[in-house]
Amino acid sequence: MKFTKKQKRWLEVGVLILLSLIVILLWNSIVVYPIKMLVIILHEMSHAIVAIIAGHPVKSIEITNRLGGQTLIAGGNNFFIAFAGYFGSVVFGVLFFVSAYDLKLLRIFSLTLGVIILLFTANLFKNEFSVFFGLLFAILLLILPFLKFETAVGYIYKFIGVTSILYILVDVKDDLLTLTMRQTDAQLLADLTGVPPILWGFFYTLLSLAALFFIFRYAFRKGMK
Repeated sequence: MKFTKKQKRWLEVGVLILLSLIVILLWNSIVVYPIKMLVIILHEMSHAIVAIIAGHPVKSIEITNRLGGQTLIAGGNNFFIAFAGYFGSVVFGVLFFVSAYDLKLLRIFSLTLGVIILLFTANLFKNEFSVFFGLLFAILLLILPFLKFETAVGYIYKFIGVTSILYILVDVKDDLLTLTMRQTDAQLLADLTGVPPILWGFFYTLLSLAALFFIFRYAFRKGMK
């Protein structure tokens, strides 16, 4: 059955909605767990990358099996380092999603990110759990773009992109719904700026929703292949 260009556009949006629902409904399941692990690794790496650029040595990055992450930076955090975490989640999410529509771009992005994760794993990941998943994701990113199942690989990258963006909404919900102090980026930014965590939560929620709007619009423009 052949579809018109308009039908392909709506089909692609429908698939994107389905991916989003799967992420939300299965958020605490084993299905989404590995993707969330990658998202958290990229989140912590975002802090570290900005710290390195700013000239602050990074001591270590640790990820736990309970999906917690911590980046230790010599001299502590500043505003830009703290801000980089959730912002990096959005950037990586969009990059995963957009690259899925262009095989050449996907290969460049995936190979580059795979090498970067490999370097971080070798030099900064300290606990065994972090090292295991760092190596696993680095190898997958280096291999996946060259598999023959290009359409399936593309949707895997879209799934990762959607999860990375939705991760922010889930992670900041406690900052929006409760006044409980906990070690999140929103709380860290509040400590640095004096702006309440709930306002940082609203800001990151709007940022995440804006990214979702962008990828939905991008998917509609590209359509299903």
